[in-house]
Amino acid sequence: MKKRFSRRRFIKTSTLAAGAGLGLQQWLQEAKANPLSVDAIGSPTPAPEKVSLRLLDGAALSLDAGVSFGVPWPEGSVKRDATFNLTSESRPLPLQTWPLAYWPDGSLKWSGFATVVPAGLSASLSLSPGPSQVAGALQVTRNANSMIIDTGALKCVISTAAGPNLFESISVDGRAVVGAGRLVCILQNGPETDPEDSPAREQFLSVIKKVTAEQTGPVRAVVKFEGFHKGTKSGREWLPFIVRFYFYTGQKDVRVVHTITFDGNQEKDFVRGLGIRIQVPLREEQEIAPSDLSAAMAASGRNRCSRAAAAQLRKPASPLPVVESLPKTRFGMTSNSPSRTRTASRSRNGLILKAPGFSRRRASGLRVTAS
Repeated sequence: MKKRFSRRRFIKTSTLAAGAGLGLQQWLQEAKANPLSVDAIGSPTPAPEKVSLRLLDGAALSLDAGVSFGVPWPEGSVKRDATFNLTSESRPLPLQTWPLAYWPDGSLKWSGFATVVPAGLSASLSLSPGPSQVAGALQVTRNANSMIIDTGALKCVISTAAGPNLFESISVDGRAVVGAGRLVCILQNGPETDPEDSPAREQFLSVIKKVTAEQTGPVRAVVKFEGFHKGTKSGREWLPFIVRFYFYTGQKDVRVVHTITFDGNQEKDFVRGLGIRIQVPLREEQEIAPSDLSAAMAASGRNRCSRAAAAQLRKPASPLPVVESLPKTRFGMTSNSPSRTRTASRSRNGLILKAPGFSRRRASGLRVTAS
């Protein structure tokens, strides 16, 4: 029975023949005389026993870092359920793998890998067949309306229900570091062609419609968010987005890839600002007595309590009350000008004196006393 000469075989073998220096007429005669010899030119090659890998710039990393990469395979050389392990100078590293593409015969064509490269490593990595010798510690736990990603060092709580937030909280080593986070966009209606122009602006906040866990460990987890921005005043929905969070086992950092699709009017819809707004809890701030505050301000010579002075005045007693419920304190300011009274409010670095009538330069050296 005569073997069928497919289009795929024609393109493949003609390319190989051209590289070998065969003329078209000579190659067609050989192919017609012996079709099986054509396949011998591009016959499958066995998979290499070991693949050597290295960082692109060759420089050692200053910190442990999660790394993802891909490796191609010859046709028919690697089975679709093959396992791999990764080592560096005989030291095993955690490894996660997934298929990216297949050959027509079902064998692997491309494989994706994820690992954590230790700091200071400058030697090449060795990828070889066989099960991984080190298991990652990353875990993904799903509840009714939430998802918890635990890398071992970082824990992120994500709501899977439709809502405004990308995540609800992030803690590191059991300590809460940030609260809820959401996307924010500032839309400007028209360009600012002149300094006098003041186009109208509106704030848009994220609306998450779908949350998908694309990978769940044990070395890397990928969470995909899909949604759009919604205006706080107009209720307009625009600028669809896709955000992906990347987590790696044992790591305290989260990689974010933010993709938007501009679906507005290019003549009047200008993106003035775009980013993620995250709630950060205040900690380690205590009540400051008015007398101590007066001394600290006099020592700093400014109308702002310095960071060092505020740190010395913190007391290990009762925790700081909620900022919104703090009673306002009145202060009298004395200088060569008539006496004025201003209101103080609390900031992260201590108390900031709200004195619109006094610039920073004019307020320097003023004696501030608590009344």
